[in-house]
Amino acid sequence: MPLHRFLKLAEKLAADSIKENDYIGRRASIAAIFKIVPKIPSSFIPSNTQNFQITNQDQLKQYFENQPWVNDGDLQLLFIKRTQHPKDKHSGQVAFPGGKVEKGETPYQAAVRETYEEIGLDLSDQNKFAYVGAMKEIFPYYHRNMLLGLYVFIQLTPENHLINLSPNEVHSYRWVSFDNFTHKFKEIYKPIEFSKNITLIKSIGLQINVNGHTAGVVLPKTPSIDSYTYNEKNPPDRTTEYHLWGITFRRVKSLVFLLPEEERNTTIRDWSYFSIRGPYKIMNRLLLYDELNFRDTASKMIYLKPILSACGLSIPLFFFVRSKL
Repeated sequence: MPLHRFLKLAEKLAADSIKENDYIGRRASIAAIFKIVPKIPSSFIPSNTQNFQITNQDQLKQYFENQPWVNDGDLQLLFIKRTQHPKDKHSGQVAFPGGKVEKGETPYQAAVRETYEEIGLDLSDQNKFAYVGAMKEIFPYYHRNMLLGLYVFIQLTPENHLINLSPNEVHSYRWVSFDNFTHKFKEIYKPIEFSKNITLIKSIGLQINVNGHTAGVVLPKTPSIDSYTYNEKNPPDRTTEYHLWGITFRRVKSLVFLLPEEERNTTIRDWSYFSIRGPYKIMNRLLLYDELNFRDTASKMIYLKPILSACGLSIPLFFFVRSKL
């Protein structure tokens, strides 16, 4: 059951929850937004107008267990496709809503604010959404100049809440059945080709090119249960290719592997693939080792520095490539 699977994930988030650390550098926050779509149209489900607040896992479980419409529904996760901008390295990519943490706000507040600014969903509305928990913050880039937090929410009601996209930031959105990641991963798996010119010595313009393939998936154009009608205002994108890879791909992987083995039929190795061409092929094994052991940037520096030094590879080169995959 999708509810059972989500509650398992929620329990793990609660068990592993940590306080936001005192890092004072640049930070960013993203929001993973789940919902359960009922098999029957939401218009046939009596509306629940009572005011309720969910502040812990027991209340979350109790609330959903009293909602018969979640039975045999479809657990879905929201993705956005960013608008194309020539000077934005993340433009056109598939992602979770989110952005930079502003001065005076917490990373959690930034996730809520950025989501509202980008897609118009108010995650602070406790009659519509419940905050479930957060993943451990990570440094997504090799130079460790920004900390990234992931905050998980669940929609509490069966109807489609209107999504208003900020066109300067978001091109479109799509709900994706979570089952694609836990049980149908091999059906949507599709590596993506990359090519990066990396500057080794800026003063003399010394660059090298690193190219190859890295793991990714193509998100289905419709979920298992599509709750949107084709004449609905601001419906999801059903035509554009959503090729998920990079940081968001790895964050989805982290969510999937919070679940116990009996709740998924995919392994970490399924999600880990690198094929760097040319003289840097040795990085394939190092990157694979890194993925299979779920190492964050700090632990990479500790464990891989001697290996890289022995191989004559610069640490900046390795982590620059790793941050781009």
